[in-house]
Amino acid sequence: KLFTLMAALNEGIDPETLIDAGRKVELEGGEPVYNNDRADYGTRTIKSAFGVSSNTAFIRLLLSVGEDKVIEMAKSMG
Repeated sequence: KLFTLMAALNEGIDPETLIDAGRKVELEGGEPVYNNDRADYGTRTIKSAFGVSSNTAFIRLLLSVGEDKVIEMAKSMG
């Protein structure tokens, strides 16, 4: 989640941007992703989604930013 957040910030995405932190994300060709305890955190800011550690919000953010940019950020951070 940290690398995804850092990549988003690097791309100029404001942490106050709203994101869907609902209970489930369907991934094409893969297993669905849920929040812990299948919690539904609703729509909230990226900052708030990070605070509750929403898996679904950060999958959506990763898909928005692009996997390649998140990987680059992780490599640059060691």
